[in-house]
Parts: sequence; C-alpha cells; structure tokens
Amino acid sequence: MRSQDALHRLGQHGEDALAELHRILKPGAAAVLSVDSRIAGVRTLLDEGNLDDALDLLRTGRTRWRAQRQQEAFDMKMFTPDELKHLAERAGFLWLACIGKTCLVQRRHESWLEDKALRLRLLEREEQLHADPGWLGLGSHLQFAVQRK
Repeated sequence: MRSQDALHRLGQHGEDALAELHRILKPGAAAVLSVDSRIAGVRTLLDEGNLDDALDLLRTGRTRWRAQRQQEAFDMKMFTPDELKHLAERAGFLWLACIGKTCLVQRRHESWLEDKALRLRLLEREEQLHADPGWLGLGSHLQFAVQRK
C-alpha cells in the first residue's frame, strides 16, 4: 500500500489513522507513506523571515497549507522522522525505513531539471543521499515504510 500525503491532513488523528491502517493490513504486509517534513517547513518559514510562524511550527507541528487560492488552503500537520517512528511503533508497526525526498532540487531550482544531462546527474546523487539520515533534514517530504508484525 502507498499513500501520498495522507497523514498531514489528519492532524491529531494521525495516530488513529495508523492504528486503522495496522488493523486492515494482513500480518507481514507493508505500507509506504509520505508526509511533509516539519524540518523543511521550519526552514522555509525562516528563509522567508517568518520567525514566529517557524517557532510555532517547530513547537506544534501544525501549519496551514500554502495554496494559490484561499479556498484550497487547509490546516495540516508536519512531522519529524523521530515522531513518525514513534507513532508507527505505537500503532504496532515494525519500522522499516525513512528517506527524505527531494534533498537536492527544491522548487526554487526546478529549472535545473530542464537539462536532461543535469537531471540524470541529480537523480543519481539523490538516490545516493535520500536514505542517509544526515540528509533527512533537507528533504521536503519524508517517505517511510512500515510493516505489520
């Protein structure tokens, strides 16, 4: 099973969602989930000079999705790797892995991807870096894998 950005919308109910996922998966089944990184969110707010918002996000993990149109905005939760591992293990999962994605190319550098040779070089390096715990803080998302015991 794979979920793209499901837990961030659930806020304080993320633990309930993981418990339900654990209930419906067969023993031995694995799930891969992706969430927004709190570290990346704090870094973005600091880069923009929003110190109060950054400190609030750091403390609570909560923020508001930045949408082009106001009607697309919603409250959300951002996570740290340790917080995800704790929640997953509390729900009864075996923690398998966590990667940061993407570490090298963020929105402000998307133009780099237009050059095919550079794109392939970046992809090769990204594959080498994203599982290194030292690089998790640069990933805009955290993708993690768990297995039902």
